[in-house]
Amino acid sequence: MKEFLSRSTGTADRRAANKVANGIVAEWDALFDELTLALKAPIIPKYDFPFDLSAIPEEHREYIALQIGAAREYYLSAKNHPNKQYEKIDAVWNGAGDIVRDGIVDKDDPLFDEYINVLAEMDLASDFEGVFDIVQSDVIGFGGPSAHVLARKVDTYLRSEAGGLTLEQVVKRYMAKREADNSRPSHLVGQRATIKLFASLLPQGLKTPIAEISGANAVDFAALVASKWQVHKTRQNKLSEISSVFNYARKALKEISANPFDGYDDMLPRQKTRVKSNSRNRGFTGQQLCEVLNWLSVCSKKGHSASALNLLPAAMLAAYTGMRLEEISRIKLGDLKNDGEYDYLDITESKSEAGERRIPLNRGSRLVLAWLRGNKVDTKSAYLIEGLSEYDNRRSKKMSDTFSRWKADGLEWAGVKNEYTFHSFRSTAATCLDRADLPVEYQSLIIGHVDGRNTLLQKVYSEGKRMDQLVDAAQYIDYGDDVFKLCAELLSELAEVRKTPSVRRVLR
Repeated sequence: MKEFLSRSTGTADRRAANKVANGIVAEWDALFDELTLALKAPIIPKYDFPFDLSAIPEEHREYIALQIGAAREYYLSAKNHPNKQYEKIDAVWNGAGDIVRDGIVDKDDPLFDEYINVLAEMDLASDFEGVFDIVQSDVIGFGGPSAHVLARKVDTYLRSEAGGLTLEQVVKRYMAKREADNSRPSHLVGQRATIKLFASLLPQGLKTPIAEISGANAVDFAALVASKWQVHKTRQNKLSEISSVFNYARKALKEISANPFDGYDDMLPRQKTRVKSNSRNRGFTGQQLCEVLNWLSVCSKKGHSASALNLLPAAMLAAYTGMRLEEISRIKLGDLKNDGEYDYLDITESKSEAGERRIPLNRGSRLVLAWLRGNKVDTKSAYLIEGLSEYDNRRSKKMSDTFSRWKADGLEWAGVKNEYTFHSFRSTAATCLDRADLPVEYQSLIIGHVDGRNTLLQKVYSEGKRMDQLVDAAQYIDYGDDVFKLCAELLSELAEVRKTPSVRRVLR
């Protein structure tokens, strides 16, 4: 087959293979025009190819010869006797499957494109026979789209040294692992788009054997990324997304010995020096904290969505506990616990192991949690923050978006657009602990970070020795009596809003 494909072009690349494949179709049309259209025996004889099959693995040659002849006979019979031949064809194929029987259709049938797509997605190296089973169901034989697909698959198979994984196969396994690891769907969509862009530079696209992709391909992609995206961090992220696939192929699959994207930073143009880099998630000052809480109160009272109505208490709780917004959105009634002496929040749903922690309550967190319990509308919901729906596996997605929009509309501090986010409430709480000169381990346990020794300090809890010290530490997250009274007043006003029937419907 390889020799035949190379006869007129000297190479077995995809374009040449497609061209020769079309010639093969023409030869077959001429050779089979004289064959009878009726099926006279339950077994279709093997077709003797007019070209060399030595390049195909020996264990597949006889099967392929038989299947090609059978597929052509099937095509001619279905084409000329679509109704009368149905039972005979079904018997001949001896239970080949629904997809074969359903293949007796006109090429205008809605399922036609589906057959071609199934063929295009199959792996010739690992499912050699399956490819030809699918081809049998294509009623236009080996002409048109199927000739193109078959030629490309034969070329990829011969190039892959009979079994090396293609980029597409590696990507499928890598993405399956990421999905099993509960990666965010939006991240996976973005990474797939990046991989597709990279594959567009390869002669065989996603069908390229992973072992044949070189450092030169990586440099070409880096140049393309640099031309499409101006922000250096975005460029790095795009190359990192591809590099992680090759790292998986090298470490987990053992398909390659080196990652062509290693040192991808050196492939990008040097980053321009900035005069000053913005600091994101900057903590609020005391005055700023009052301003942002007042502004959130104004917006929340006008809100018509669950995200708007819950944002004010969520912000207060973040400021008094240092919790992440997603952690707050997932607090359940059962997470409020008492160990016989101290009240605390038991955080079991966090993005990291260090985030799974117990946070002793202080006066601010007690105020907000008591308010949430006392003003709960949906008695069937286990969550304290009610009425939210999951987007991209996050209950907090809409609240985060709402905060970004309100912040831009009503706050006018310098840097408010780029330097302050909802995470700034968490940073503000961390600043309180830092200023108290507490041991780093206490700060890490309350905020949910890994400490400077890179030790997951959750282990301290299992010994049960430091809850009293943590209780004392949590009291340092405080902003004075004026801020505490402001929070109580704003929550009282919001409670009146939540009593209206229209708002209660939103929160259910």
